Amino acid sequence: MDQYEALKALNNHPLIKTVTPQRLIHRTLKFIDTNDSHVLAYNNSKEKINDFPFSRKIQLRQSTNRHTSRKLLRVIPKQITNILEADTLWKMGITGKNVKVAIFDTGLAASHSHFKNIKERINWTNENTQEDGLGHGTFVAGVIASSSNDCLGFAPDAELYIFRVFTNNQVSYTSWFLDAFNHAILREVTVLNLSIGGPDFMDQPFVDKVWEVTANGIIMISAIGNDGPLYGTLNNPADQMDVIGVGGINWEDQLARFSSRGMTTWELPYGYGRVKPDLVTYGSGVRGSALQNGCRPLSGTSVASPVVAGAVALLASAFVQTNESNVMKKKITPASMKQALLSSARRLPGIGMFEQGAGKLDLLRAFRFLQSYTPVVTLNPSYIDLTECQYMWPYCTQAIYHTGMPTIVNITIINGLGVAGNIVNLTWHPYIGTGNGERIDVAMTYSDVLWPWSGWLAVAITVPSTSHDWQGIAQDMYQHLRNAGYYLEVLGHPFTCFDAKNYGTLLIVDTEEEFFPEEVAKLKQDVEDDGLSVIVFADWYNTAVMQKIRFYDENTRRWWIPETGGANIPAINDLLFPNWGIAFSDEVRSGQFTLGQHPSVTFASGTTLIRFPKDGIILYAELHDQSQEFLEKKSGTSTLVPILGLLQVTSEKDVQLVHDDGSNNEIPADENDEKNYIKKQTSTMPGRLVVYGDSNCIDDSHLQQSCFWMLDAILEYTTTGYIPTIFMNENKKKHKTVKTTNDMKIGNLPRRMEGNHFSCHSKVLVANKPIGTFQPLPLCPTPTYAVPVLVNESVPIDLYKPQKVISIEDSINAVNSGLQDSEMRMWLKRRVGGASIASTPVEHSDIDNIAYDVIGNEDNQIVGYQWKYIAIVIITTIFIVYLLNRWKYLGTKRHSCRKRTIVRIRRIIQTIAMRRIPAQM
Repeated sequence: MDQYEALKALNNHPLIKTVTPQRLIHRTLKFIDTNDSHVLAYNNSKEKINDFPFSRKIQLRQSTNRHTSRKLLRVIPKQITNILEADTLWKMGITGKNVKVAIFDTGLAASHSHFKNIKERINWTNENTQEDGLGHGTFVAGVIASSSNDCLGFAPDAELYIFRVFTNNQVSYTSWFLDAFNHAILREVTVLNLSIGGPDFMDQPFVDKVWEVTANGIIMISAIGNDGPLYGTLNNPADQMDVIGVGGINWEDQLARFSSRGMTTWELPYGYGRVKPDLVTYGSGVRGSALQNGCRPLSGTSVASPVVAGAVALLASAFVQTNESNVMKKKITPASMKQALLSSARRLPGIGMFEQGAGKLDLLRAFRFLQSYTPVVTLNPSYIDLTECQYMWPYCTQAIYHTGMPTIVNITIINGLGVAGNIVNLTWHPYIGTGNGERIDVAMTYSDVLWPWSGWLAVAITVPSTSHDWQGIAQDMYQHLRNAGYYLEVLGHPFTCFDAKNYGTLLIVDTEEEFFPEEVAKLKQDVEDDGLSVIVFADWYNTAVMQKIRFYDENTRRWWIPETGGANIPAINDLLFPNWGIAFSDEVRSGQFTLGQHPSVTFASGTTLIRFPKDGIILYAELHDQSQEFLEKKSGTSTLVPILGLLQVTSEKDVQLVHDDGSNNEIPADENDEKNYIKKQTSTMPGRLVVYGDSNCIDDSHLQQSCFWMLDAILEYTTTGYIPTIFMNENKKKHKTVKTTNDMKIGNLPRRMEGNHFSCHSKVLVANKPIGTFQPLPLCPTPTYAVPVLVNESVPIDLYKPQKVISIEDSINAVNSGLQDSEMRMWLKRRVGGASIASTPVEHSDIDNIAYDVIGNEDNQIVGYQWKYIAIVIITTIFIVYLLNRWKYLGTKRHSCRKRTIVRIRRIIQTIAMRRIPAQM
């Protein structure tokens, strides 16, 4: 039996869930080494300058000239524990005692003087040592539990369990982590710190084991990553809902440049990412234990992660006792701790929620939250405000209007009631009148099972036809807004799922996926019949170059070859060439060119045009052949090549009026024909096409110098039909503009690489089938809108405060099932903002659940509001009576008081005139 048959047999075995090859962990230790935290903070404030190589040389030269380069000397910052006020809890006798903390890192020396409570050290690597050869694990352990006065940890009395899962070469394997996780579960640790991360959330055994770890009550804290400032660069497992993901800030409470940003990418492209990180804390220039002795500063999210882990261990020690009660156990769970940290965090101004999460760690507020904590279900974020910038970015910049794609907010449900639960129903309660709740439609989808400790709620917001008026007085306003700026929507579904009549331009940037045949046919109809314009930004594709950049993976013992280039040019050509005769080549070109008075445009590893129809406009630029330079190891030739094309599409339909008798008349014969003739002549004009061979200058991940001005000019052409002057009159030596009089045809169309495994990763092709075998076209989403239950009252002023989903009385026994108890479900019912989670009792012999009626809860709230109003009226009445009595009293004494005042003023004036000090009055 060969390897393929063996894997197939294992996958088909009923007792085997999945078969995953042993792989090298592509996770890195998330820290930035520095010997001077103040220099780092200064350099971070100059992040734009430091992006350029030449500026680093200048800065290096300046730093050596100490006499001529003066800079402000910064005060040495206090210890991180003092800044977060951990000493306040220490004075209360809270020091981390009885809390087990597991540290997954590079190990720790047993003889290190900073640690007094190392319970266990285990080496899970293939190296025969438990010592730390890098210093990373020592530093992380020091931030959590160091007892040195020079760099105190948050929980010096915590019990440390050291798991060495990285070698001195920073190498690890999935199996090492799985074994270590199992041992952590066996030891029943309270807190687990992972100052690591990687983008591979598709390592299913690793993800499943993290779920199992948290399901067993272990609070996992993980670094979000050091891949900032780009969005969507957060790492796993910090991007999981049951894990507390931590980002980094500097001492000025500014987001560190290195800190990765959200949103999560699990849900893309068919959904919308969740809010991550969960919170941020100091991670720049923090002092911790050095490898041998003493202290050292480090920066990175792997520094911020143990700060939170140490804080969590300290908080847990206040409620975890040796003879802990069941109530105390409920206070310290992965859900309750996450709720405490997020509810108490202090929001940083000017920073979005996908950058800072709930805000900055506040240790004392989290402690006070846990003191009065009762198990609840909460949402993150707890409210949605499409007008709140900068925190709600990018939602606050995205307008919602009728016919627009739904605005989707992916909300995390944090289940403080237990490790597992179920949602039965949600109810939408809009405020009418000034609340404008009736002006939007809301569709909600959610995870049926909340496990472990969490779930998701997707809220889709649309505007119904009854809330818009694109005719009459609103038409000019709409045109004005369109001229001032564009509305941008993200299409997460096939082209068959949007109505082209409602849009002006479709922007396709650097696409790597294949297209369904239905999408190709639909786009042709959209452009020619509905007037949709299309802009395509492509990238390089060359099978010879792809073969050249392959590499051998020691882990899987096989050659790894890219499945596609910078863009999937054959797929783009399949979309454009059959419809309009446009195609890109497989050349790789690079260089610079200038248009008008604008800065030079960088064309970095892009492609060229080889097919283009007549009556179009083509821009040529002199660029050198980068593929020739790479393959033949010699300087590539520079020639004028076509890189940009503009085309006004013509429709195949005849616009002339055709009578039933088959005769064609230019002038209508009667009034009815005249109306039909005018209607035909004023029908939608076909759209326009713009194709460009590179996406570098509009892509943040590779951006050197932006060309957004060129994008503006392209959009001007697609929306108005007027060719911008920057594309005309450019007949210069290194670039020129040509109007095509015949179809352009250069060379052959690029082909897909033979033997590729692209179908294994595609959402369009069928895996392990010949090219061209497509999956069934996905159905377009049809939102089921929630039936509104209107609230006819004023919008409360505290609507945007963090709100709990449900309040649980002390008599309620929350479900706290284990991993295997999948049938142990709880049903929730409660209103939060505009959603309610309904509940009914669960029939189970081992669980006694109490069902609550949401109307009763609302009645209790109404009664509470009535008593508040009565109290306010009574207090106001008493105050008014007091003022009236006081005014009456002042009226009887007014003359004598005024007389004494006048006498005193006269004596003061006399004293000043006589230049002497007045006597005591």
